[in-house]
Parts: sequence; C-alpha cells; structure tokens
Amino acid sequence: MYLVQIFDGPTDTKGITIHSPYVGGAKLSDAQITLKLTGIDEFTFRLSPNNPGYRKIKPLVTLVRITNAKTGQKIFDGRVLLPTYRMEESGQFIDEYTCESKLAYLQDSLQRFDEIHNTSVRDFFALLIDRHNQTVEPHKRFKVGNVTVTNSTDNVYRYIDYEKTYPTIKDKLLDRLGGFLVMREESDGTYIDYLAKVGSISDTTISIRRNLKSISRDIDPTEVITRLIPLGARLESDDQSSASTARVDIKSVNKGVDYLDDLALQAEFGIVNKEVVWDDVTLPQNLLTKGREFLANQKAAIETFDISAVDLSLLGLDVAEFTVGNWYYIDNPYIVSKESLQIIEKVIDLANPQQSRLTFGEKARTLTQYLQGVTKLTSRFENVRSQVESQTIKIGTISAELADAKAELEATKQSLAQFEGGTTEGMAQINAAIENINASIADLQTIIGEIESVVSAEEIAQMKADIEANTNGLAAADAQIADLAARVTALENSEGGTGV
Repeated sequence: MYLVQIFDGPTDTKGITIHSPYVGGAKLSDAQITLKLTGIDEFTFRLSPNNPGYRKIKPLVTLVRITNAKTGQKIFDGRVLLPTYRMEESGQFIDEYTCESKLAYLQDSLQRFDEIHNTSVRDFFALLIDRHNQTVEPHKRFKVGNVTVTNSTDNVYRYIDYEKTYPTIKDKLLDRLGGFLVMREESDGTYIDYLAKVGSISDTTISIRRNLKSISRDIDPTEVITRLIPLGARLESDDQSSASTARVDIKSVNKGVDYLDDLALQAEFGIVNKEVVWDDVTLPQNLLTKGREFLANQKAAIETFDISAVDLSLLGLDVAEFTVGNWYYIDNPYIVSKESLQIIEKVIDLANPQQSRLTFGEKARTLTQYLQGVTKLTSRFENVRSQVESQTIKIGTISAELADAKAELEATKQSLAQFEGGTTEGMAQINAAIENINASIADLQTIIGEIESVVSAEEIAQMKADIEANTNGLAAADAQIADLAARVTALENSEGGTGV
C-alpha cells in the first residue's frame, strides 16, 4: 500500500526504496506514521541488516518520502531526526529511526528580538517566515500561501524574542488566534498556509456495526479558568536593571481586585486561578471588557476521542479514506451521541494499513453541555444496566422452563417404556412433549434476539453459551423421542394394534 524511500540529501533524485508494497520487495518492521492536524508529523521504523537502506541513513541529512502507491499521493515528506542502534537478546541487530516532516525545518532558524505593531496577521506571519528563509538552506524554505486567520482589528502587537521560528509561531499566533499550518507542494516550491479552518465533512460514518473497532472518550476540564486575572501591556519602569515589569490590570475599574470570577464554573470545579495576557491592551477598561468576553466564551471542558477503525477504502469497500482534518460522523450511543467530529491525528501501521488509530476532537463544551453530556451518558448506562438485569431475569425464567421441559421429557420417556406395545395415547404424549420442547426453544430464541438488541455481544456471550448447551441437549432428546416414536409405530404395524 505504501512506498517508503530515503534520499541522501536534497540533491539525490534517485533514492533507495526501504519499504515496498509489493510482494518480494524490501520491508520495514514496526513502522508507524503519525499524521497531525496541529503539530509536526512523525514517522518511526525499524531497519534490519538485510534492508537495502541499512546503515545508509544520516541524522538530519537523509530525507524520507512516503507515497500511497494506490493513489500516488505523498503522505509524508521530511527527514530523519534520531537514530537508535540496538542488539536484541536474540543477537539480532536492529536500527530504529524517528523522522519528522518538513514543518520541522522551522526549528532550524532563530528569530531576533523585535517589537511588532500596526501589522496585520498575514504580514506578521510572512515576516516570521521570511526571517526563517534568510537563515536556512534553499530546500528548507517556504513560500507564504493563503492566510485566512485574523483578529477583530486585523492588527497584531507582539514582542519577539530569541527563539526558534516554530515555537514563535505557535506562541504568538497559533495559541492566541487559533488556526492551522498546512504545507502543500506546488511546481514552484513548498507553500505554507495559515488557515482558520481546514477539512470537509465526509459521507463516511464510523459505526459499531460497520468499521468501528474500539473507542475511548477523554473529558479534560483541567484547562478551565474559574478565576481569571486579565493582564495587558507592560508598564514602563524606571528600574532598567529589572528583567520584567508590571502589566496593566483591572483593579482601578473592578472594585480594587485584579480578577474576574465565573461563579457557575466555580460551583462545579472550584477556584482555579490563571492569567491571560493581551499585550496590545493599554487601558484598564478595555482590559476588563476583554476579560469578560473571555469568560463568556470559555468552555468548561475539552473532549477528545481515541478511535480504532478499519479503513474500508483500502479494502475496496468504501470510496474515501480517513483524512486528517476532515469531519466524520461517529455512531456509538453509549460513548457519544451521533455527531460530526474532526480527525486531529491519524496513526497508520505500515504492516496493517487498513487498521487506523484515529484521534478526534477537540470538542469544546460549555458548562451546560458538559453537565448534560455526563448526565446523558450516566442515564444510558443505567438504562443498559436495568435492561441487562431484566434480561437476566428472563434467562432465569427460561432456564426454569427448560428444567421443567427436561422433567417432562424424562416422564415421557418413562411413559414410552410402559407403551412399548404401542398405543395411540402413548403417541399423543410423545407429540405433546415434542411440541412443548419446540415451543420452549422458540421462546428462548425470541428472548436472545431481544437481548442482542440492547446488550453487547461480550455481555451475552456467556448467556448464549449456556443456552446453546441447553438447546443442544434438547435437540439430542428430540432425536431420542423420534427414535422411540418410530419404534412404537413399528410395533403398532407389526402387532396390528389400534389403541383403545
């Protein structure tokens, strides 16, 4: 499915294939690709001595490219970062490598101290990329593409320090304004976009009965702020030896206190203090407005979903494959109500590419949504619990009925022993016993269907095993009865008995 090639630097156009999707080609072991919506993509693999790329890989120099052989799409393009050389207990030598995508080139440049103001988001982003390009090799440079992120004034006020370009972009733009960095290859070079939104809604649904293998839901309220300390621009100080200065606060316009409380969130989570800084706010009243807006828009919890699903497109059973950034409907009523969630991370195992591990989220919930979700989830499990208990009672009732049927069968067998001479009354008793047993089996099958509609296969597996054992016993008894009935009929025919 995937073709993996390594290249000895940017001038190597031939490369070496270290993993082939075709039979007989080179293969990697324990190879995983991690594609991320936010962050730098990663690729890890192990290389054995019989691989053509063994000991031909240089950290930070060797380039790695992974292509989907089915579609021709390049899904990873980057460099080798870290090697680990290992000898197993068996004596086998293994080389392990960690690779990172081209976005990591932004870690190779250093910004310089500066104060930026009266600049749009696009121009500020372009400034950071331009300074990066000035200090790195040509193959590590980016062209600024589409920029759709902005703020209310389309004006940024930032201090830049001596820090690498990627963390600078993350701190000064991504963490404060949101958005996503997206790389794309064009004929004239590598472009980097800064987009407010990415992805599209897919027609593919991930559901229990189709392609969902496992799902877990994490609810994280730890980032919530219930007591906000808004801080603005730095104040001028006469003390030039001080490494830091005070900032504008809201005391003068907020009854002498420098914080704002969210009482509803405090009732749920307690008091959690945290500051938020607005470097471009110089007036306390404006800062107070910013702080109130922040609390009004704050979410109580962040939810993420870790899902293991079968990518049916790789098996020819679905049109579209799972794509990072796209939105998919998740259908598992006991974990999450059917809703559309965005893939923020995808892990591909090269040995089993159809088995994808997906991370969905992050879904920000208001306090009301958070509490409603917890209540609804608890209600669903209580409903399942009561249904399981109800079905358990039904199973007990049917088991008792089966015991009665067995007792009736035993009595019928004893009656048959008395009617070896053959009578119509004996045959009637046999047929009545058979009908009762068949009715019990039919009732049991109906109840099994009811149980399967509300309880998972794991929960009823043991029940079904016990029931199946009882059913098999009855089938054997049924055969015994049929044999005895045949013997009675044969006796009647041979002796001319007509019954009384």
